[in-house]
Amino acid sequence: MQTDLPQVYAVLMPDESMLPWLRPGDTVRFARGKTPAAGDLVLVADAAGGAYVRTYRVRRAGQWQAQPLNEAFEPLDSQVDGLQVLGVFAGMDRSG
Repeated sequence: MQTDLPQVYAVLMPDESMLPWLRPGDTVRFARGKTPAAGDLVLVADAAGGAYVRTYRVRRAGQWQAQPLNEAFEPLDSQVDGLQVLGVFAGMDRSG
């Protein structure tokens, strides 16, 4: 993943994992350098370099999940999937 992202940056929602709240093509803004709290929307990267928009869920000390809203998608685990938080939700714009 890119490490030279600006302080606030935008990504297009790539899939239906956060339906009904976010739709594919919505522009979602994230802020770098913030520590997520339980329930925050986050952009995460896995060990393979894939990026995902999910909800931050604390499981136990040192472990958390990136949880989709859409039950057709599986949650990601911070330890199993080698996740890192790239940004915390800072706003969104609805696609046409």
